[in-house]
Amino acid sequence: MKRTFWILLLILALVLTGCAGGKKPMSREAKKALLKAELNRWANLQAEGITQISYKGLALRKNFVFSKTPEELRFDVIDGGIFGSGASPLISLYLGEYLSISSDFQPQLAVMAASMMNKQFSMGTVKSLLSLADGFTDEIIDTGKISRSGFEVNFTPKMQLESLKESKNNLSANFSYTKKGEPDSIIFKFKSASIELLFDKVKYGNATVTPLPEMNVGQGVIDLLQGGLLNLGEGE
Repeated sequence: MKRTFWILLLILALVLTGCAGGKKPMSREAKKALLKAELNRWANLQAEGITQISYKGLALRKNFVFSKTPEELRFDVIDGGIFGSGASPLISLYLGEYLSISSDFQPQLAVMAASMMNKQFSMGTVKSLLSLADGFTDEIIDTGKISRSGFEVNFTPKMQLESLKESKNNLSANFSYTKKGEPDSIIFKFKSASIELLFDKVKYGNATVTPLPEMNVGQGVIDLLQGGLLNLGEGE
């Protein structure tokens, strides 16, 4: 009985001292390496999952495929199942040296998206974000964020992207992760629209991107907008 008591007491002491000690603080160099590794994960990847796009009370919930390399990216909303029988892009967005949006199935969706996007936006903006570890490493480690000219990027204690905010156009993106550190969801908000991405699969390092033709956004888009064709429930 006494032996059992002392064994239990010893186990309790070990547990308490282990909890009190906790993990050793991560060194500054380790944080730098982790930050760079986390940002590099976003340089080349392919992801699949579910997206919900909301715009002025209208909502669209479909599968998506997202592919990104250091030079370009493409986002496809898929109708009929990811790469399944009868699957076809409902709407596609491409970003490289130029921005392009396309939808053969529902052209008014592309018009709606184009009306909300800056046509001068290019992959250069995204590249700048991914190079943050080189220019602002110390600031990120010391404060957990970067703030520059109305643009703010926040990081988690694990050096993962947590949120992005751009005040001029009221744009934001919020990131969440699984227990294993994989992307779980991203919620984008801008103007009167929001896009939520729920990730099912993420693969790194072997992404390929097929460009879309450049958009010719002119008077035809204005005519479509004024003609009230932004009705997701109507066919062509």
